[in-house]
Amino acid sequence: MSQFPDDRDLVKFLRQNRAVPPPAAKGLEDTILSALPEMAPARRRYLWVVPSAIAATLIATFVSYRAFLPAQPSPTELASLENFMETNWHHTVNDSDQLLPTSNEQ
Repeated sequence: MSQFPDDRDLVKFLRQNRAVPPPAAKGLEDTILSALPEMAPARRRYLWVVPSAIAATLIATFVSYRAFLPAQPSPTELASLENFMETNWHHTVNDSDQLLPTSNEQ
């Protein structure tokens, strides 16, 4: 890193007047660690969450299984759908003036 000529005096001043850190107190680390409360490992504290989450997921899956199954259409709805598809197919494939009769019109 390059220094500007004006910085030399500042660097010299800071080196001459730098503060000396106080010596570390003996046993300071032990004093700090003894002041902290004893803590149990965090892994055991939350260990009950895993089986609970698995059980809740399984229960939610079994309960909502029927909600995601589509309802079976009635015979009337199936006949209406079949008629719609036939009519739509005939209108798509054939010209509009050459319509074929559907099964309901015969």
